[in-house]
Amino acid sequence: MFPLIGFLIGCIGFTFLGIIALKFLPSFRLTIVNLIVFVMGAFPGALLLTMAFKPIYYATNIELTNNALICMMLSMMLLGGIIGGLCIVKILEKIRKTTK
Repeated sequence: MFPLIGFLIGCIGFTFLGIIALKFLPSFRLTIVNLIVFVMGAFPGALLLTMAFKPIYYATNIELTNNALICMMLSMMLLGGIIGGLCIVKILEKIRKTTK
């Protein structure tokens, strides 16, 4: 049950991040399709960036009870989600332009 709740919280969080990123960045348009694609790309982006910084987490030899370590991990997840989501939306827009 806990993974499902985490997934739903992630979807809601990445949806709000997508709305903010797609609305305020001038090269992107806020549409429902772009928002869905952003959320779908945010999960792998967050996972990949978190796994890329995994050696830093393990180098500290501290469990995830340290507040600074938890903040760093969550910020890496958010940054990875934004990067992954925007990359997938940009790829989708390039595909749309080449098919027209």
